[in-house]
Amino acid sequence: MKIIKIIYVLVFLLSISGCKRYNLEENPANNELIPQKTKINKQDAQKILNLKVNLTSLSEPGKFNIAIPDNYNSGITVYEQGNIGLEFGKINFINRKDVIGIELASALLPSERLCEQNVYVIKEENPNLVSMPEIKKQLVKENNIYYEDANSIIYGENFTVIHYEYDTAAKSYIFYTGEIDHFAKFPEKENMALHMLKNGKNLLKKDFSKIPFNSWEEYVLNSPHAEINVFKSIFTKLNKEMKAFLGPNQSVSPRSEGNYGYVTFYRSNDTMDFAYLNFLNAVKTNTLEKFELPEKISNRFEEVFLDLRYSTSNKYSYSQIDNVAAIKITDPENSDRVHEILICNVQHDQKSFYLITNEVSDLTRDFYIKMFNYYSKNKTLDIPSLKK
Repeated sequence: MKIIKIIYVLVFLLSISGCKRYNLEENPANNELIPQKTKINKQDAQKILNLKVNLTSLSEPGKFNIAIPDNYNSGITVYEQGNIGLEFGKINFINRKDVIGIELASALLPSERLCEQNVYVIKEENPNLVSMPEIKKQLVKENNIYYEDANSIIYGENFTVIHYEYDTAAKSYIFYTGEIDHFAKFPEKENMALHMLKNGKNLLKKDFSKIPFNSWEEYVLNSPHAEINVFKSIFTKLNKEMKAFLGPNQSVSPRSEGNYGYVTFYRSNDTMDFAYLNFLNAVKTNTLEKFELPEKISNRFEEVFLDLRYSTSNKYSYSQIDNVAAIKITDPENSDRVHEILICNVQHDQKSFYLITNEVSDLTRDFYIKMFNYYSKNKTLDIPSLKK
């Protein structure tokens, strides 16, 4: 019995030591591994903070000049004194005039609300009014601090991210705040929080160049896991439809967990394939005025491929990127509004399918092209090398 008790004690002690998380902190004495209350190791965090991101400038002369991801939407609000109740260090927003608030959101998932991201700009001559110890004392009530450095912190149940910097050129404080939506149900929230922190740390970056992403693999490696997984879950549903359920001339638009649709998947037939190829050729050769759809399929063709009333009065342009057709439709009767759709043919088991974007913009176009081409070749969005 004594031997059994000793074993239990040893197991208990090992389990306690195994539950500790360690982080290599800068220690002028010995730089040793010491127990921390943080969950995110700084070396692992740095890998995400160093990931590739293409930036674009967002500015208003005399007010602010920041850098945001080039596939982000932004909305700017100027708050009058007393209309925003935030406080960082010795800066109380309530007492400040003309606080500039900038709401940021990924153009890929504008409605999913995986997280909320905001930037605040406050004019101030004194660069010594804010410190991270002050912010922690004011805001961090919980004990769960996941990450912190001299200007940043990630904490709390919703993985709240705070980062601040002083812009000496504009004599302004730049505050970044991010928070994962408390309704968001996805794993690896630390990964999402670090990608948000990366956005905060890039705000005052000036010397940047855009290097296009060369592949779907690059998008997967450099994007938040939660964003990629939204699309993976949708395309997993497409696989089931393609292999078992979707009949000829039928289409589906699987919904995300947030109940939004991003793509339409259509199973074609020989007549529709022939009409589609003839349509592309007419656009390419600028002979659309001579092109006529067979009457028995015209309504379905417009519904599936154009999502607009078919009209030769519209102006069409077409380009082919690998297996994706990019069709731009300009409507002269609607202030020359330009509507673009991406169409990708997918062949499986001697059946013809088409992937079609529900909505695409200049901010999301390349992402969809890379994703569609990868799926058409591999019938999955998974990257085998990442599973090892």
